[in-house]
Amino acid sequence: MCKTASGGSAANGVVLVVLFLATIPVALALLRWLPRTRSVWVATAMALGAMHAAAVVQLLLIPGVLDFDVQVLLLVAAFLRVYAWVFVVSSTGHCFDTLPRSVTRSVCFRASHSQ
Repeated sequence: MCKTASGGSAANGVVLVVLFLATIPVALALLRWLPRTRSVWVATAMALGAMHAAAVVQLLLIPGVLDFDVQVLLLVAAFLRVYAWVFVVSSTGHCFDTLPRSVTRSVCFRASHSQ
């Protein structure tokens, strides 16, 4: 197994890069389905920036340019922005009935039971 300079698996880093880059077209496509509200636009802009940043951070970790401790903090910040986007998109899709209920229901259920 190939290791990163910080000792982690390079395959894991590559998979995360692909994951975040593959999510970008999904975010852009959802803009066409959802109403053009400020919350959707702001959340999507933040998420797109976070998706790009997470991919770059992972790419910097693989050769050891970035320490693992720093990378974890940056990825947590990116994940929080992406999770916020998922919540905003799901809530908006649920309220405006533009996304299937089977998709939005799971986010509404998790949000109401996470307290």
